[in-house]
Amino acid sequence: MPDNSVILFDCFIVGLKSDGSQGAGYKIGTSYRRTGAGNATIIGTPTKNVEHEDDVNWDASSEASGANILITVTGKAATTVNWCAYGRALTYTP
Repeated sequence: MPDNSVILFDCFIVGLKSDGSQGAGYKIGTSYRRTGAGNATIIGTPTKNVEHEDDVNWDASSEASGANILITVTGKAATTVNWCAYGRALTYTP
């Protein structure tokens, strides 16, 4: 994230178990700001819609780490889940 900026971010995330027997879809929307060269800070509370989820142990979330915005996915132990994400962002830096 650039210094002195604000970003509106949304992400679409899907997961599919390696044998194709389970899947999930999520939509996450959030805003972050960054003052000077400081860390990115979330503005308000992110929205997350679980569009579909065969296994409630799966999850997707967004968080800030330093100047970066991370998307984190969680599957299930001893299960291979393949993930794909598409994100888009509107960034304003004066």
